[in-house]
Amino acid sequence: LSLGLVGSEMCIRDRPMAAGIPVSRRDVASTVTFVTGHEDPTKGQAQVDYRALAGLIQAGGTVCFFMAVGRWQEITDALSGYGAVAQTPVAVVERGFTPQQRCIRSDLAKATKAMKQANLKSPAIMVVGPVAAISEPGLEFYIQRPLFAQRVVITRTRHQASKLYDMLSEFGAHVLEAPTIEFKPPEDWGQIDKAITHLDQFDWLVLTSVNGVEALAKRLGFLSLDARDLAGVKIAAIGDATESELRARLGIQADLVPPHYVAESLGQQLIDGGFVKDRKFLLLRADIARPKLHQMLNEAGGQVKDLAIYETKRAQRLPEDVLAALRRKEVDWVTFTSSSTAINMAEMLGRERDLIQDLNIASIGPITSQTVRDLGWTINVEADPSNLRGLVAAIVQASQANTKC
Repeated sequence: LSLGLVGSEMCIRDRPMAAGIPVSRRDVASTVTFVTGHEDPTKGQAQVDYRALAGLIQAGGTVCFFMAVGRWQEITDALSGYGAVAQTPVAVVERGFTPQQRCIRSDLAKATKAMKQANLKSPAIMVVGPVAAISEPGLEFYIQRPLFAQRVVITRTRHQASKLYDMLSEFGAHVLEAPTIEFKPPEDWGQIDKAITHLDQFDWLVLTSVNGVEALAKRLGFLSLDARDLAGVKIAAIGDATESELRARLGIQADLVPPHYVAESLGQQLIDGGFVKDRKFLLLRADIARPKLHQMLNEAGGQVKDLAIYETKRAQRLPEDVLAALRRKEVDWVTFTSSSTAINMAEMLGRERDLIQDLNIASIGPITSQTVRDLGWTINVEADPSNLRGLVAAIVQASQANTKC
């Protein structure tokens, strides 16, 4: 049996499985029938043979109704009128295989009332027959994911959000994107171009973020340069994501990555390794980067050329769906992946910044956490290690899926 796709959603026959309901099983139901609950009113009379459906149900078969939320009482009356037993199990799965999934179990006599009490809405599929009473460990795989039905706001830039979005969604979260920062190139490339084209004058090139690597790769291409022009300089990268981007964009492995993904850790490792005194450093970073690394290298006898290879600015406004969800208190988590995402979120919320106060807040690392605390908010979890994988792991460990069918 193959029904294809309904709109852009998953095949109808698969949706009950999202709630752990097999539409057929050898020892319970050998037949499955799918029926529209919303017939064409222009035809004047019902085209569905409810007498036959009631007979199938009485024989232990499964009947699945889709597009039937608004007509469920009429359908129940028709089935009962043709002999379907009032105690026949019924399950209703709303928005199956989505983070908004809900499910109720009842029987034919009480299903309408149960649906109204739960305020279930379309799209939903209604399963009638013995299989609707099945609930076995292992079948409810979809709703047993640790972040199922948790609403998580992510504040990264739009073009960077996809990886975090996918990771959270894989664990069952309903992810809302709220970009708080945007990147733009520097207004004047003069000093940067001069430094890039004379990298042989430096001992170390320091890249502090994925965005810095991306900006460098693009500028090298613009200047008709490539990875070969970096051959004479050692490269330090803060964070495994920065190092991964370096390999992906330029095919280069960093010479040094600090154990902790903060400027202080890199500075200390360079100093302890004897790599600083009388050495020349080129720092390519964001315009709002902290000066700590620059200060540490200078104090240890290094000569530092510190240039902003990209600039950050606050996004114009928060998406309306995110604001609405915050105001309705329908958000469980908000994630901050940098100090600027937290500062910008506070500024964009303005007088409504208290909307964040009662939420679970996840921070990517200690510097971001301190910024969040300075804003008057409370950190619930902090990533360790300070990367996206660590951030998601921290949220998963702190969360428990509490939606059961």
